[in-house]
Amino acid sequence: MIVAEPEIKPLVMENATAYIDPETHLIVYTYRNVLSEVETIASFNWIQSHLYIGSDNVRGTIFDFRDVKTFALGETVVAKEKNEDSNNIDGIHLIPVTYIVTNVKQEIKIRMSRMIGSNAPRRTVVHSQEQSLEFINEWNIANNRHFDIPDHLLQTWPNLNLQPITES
Repeated sequence: MIVAEPEIKPLVMENATAYIDPETHLIVYTYRNVLSEVETIASFNWIQSHLYIGSDNVRGTIFDFRDVKTFALGETVVAKEKNEDSNNIDGIHLIPVTYIVTNVKQEIKIRMSRMIGSNAPRRTVVHSQEQSLEFINEWNIANNRHFDIPDHLLQTWPNLNLQPITES
């Protein structure tokens, strides 16, 4: 199982943010504007350089695409390759993953590149924060995964409290 190292610094880019919320035990990726292979590669590199195998400390992973306006040419190919690579990490099959979208175009791109389907029941597309938390909580219950956190945090959306980077 993947466990966060102490005090991991978040990834903060113009069009991407990634962080681990120590209270909710969730990993969150937030993308915005134009999503390119640069953000996708940086996100995968960030998580791989900051996680190690060994404990049950990560409740789930959330990829938030709601503010993505377009996917750059090549991003979906890179995302598919990186997803295939990440499937080789020991214990990763226990961690539920949600992809939050707001429209059909986003959903189609995500389904094409993020290996969602019957072969990956731990991954799903959702349309709200509530659906994301519900899926993660239900997955963990169904797979007998328990976390030593207060019950109210199971329904709490993770928060990084970073100011977004804006173009000059």
